[in-house]
Amino acid sequence: MTEITTENYRLTPISKNRFKIEALNFQFQKIHAKKIQGCYFSGPQQSWVMPQTSLQDFKKLFPEKEKADDVDISHQKAMIDFKAQLVLKRYSQNTIKAYTEQFEKFLAYHAEKEAENLNDDDVKNYLLHLFEQKEISLSLQKQVICSIYPVGL
Repeated sequence: MTEITTENYRLTPISKNRFKIEALNFQFQKIHAKKIQGCYFSGPQQSWVMPQTSLQDFKKLFPEKEKADDVDISHQKAMIDFKAQLVLKRYSQNTIKAYTEQFEKFLAYHAEKEAENLNDDDVKNYLLHLFEQKEISLSLQKQVICSIYPVGL
């Protein structure tokens, strides 16, 4: 089993037959879980979990969207540049991984907009989304802010 990432979600293997569900630009709720056989909220994982056998149910509920080529290329270039900036600043591998994941979520949230056109208002809107919809912790808030701003958006 390998990780499955789209612009809307990330499914991360947590055992040989279970995926952790991470919604990137929407809120996965109980109403969705009821439509996926064997899906439940895991306290230890602090996330929704589903069996591998329910992968097709999940993909029917959340089909993968086609991205516009120029936006996709723009985001790929932004990710490469972002990682290069972190390496040049001599961040640790763990920090690079954490910041890259957060920056990837930020880009996924703005999937319809080219990375070079993102501005401070887009950052504010994303942060408000995280604060109000996801109710993230203060430490995650700081990580998100630090992960977005090292490259100087």
